[in-house]
Amino acid sequence: INISAGGTGAVAASERTVYWATQRGAVIVAAVGNEGDGSNPVNYPAAYRRVIGVAAQCSADINAACPRAFGVAAYSNRNTTVDITAPG
Repeated sequence: INISAGGTGAVAASERTVYWATQRGAVIVAAVGNEGDGSNPVNYPAAYRRVIGVAAQCSADINAACPRAFGVAAYSNRNTTVDITAPG
């Protein structure tokens, strides 16, 4: 299950749904957020246990959003919820 949305507040019903789905074999992947060049908050559902949090990875092109080729994008959150980076 790919979730490209989220917010800073944990919601018990959402967390229970994640647990229910993963108990049945689902793999859940969620974006960690795009506030990395600002407040860099912890976002849900990426912050829930059992969810793989994904940060945005740059391509080979270097620009303001991507100061280093194949590095983490400047706008991508960088906190404890990041499990992996992928093209973003």
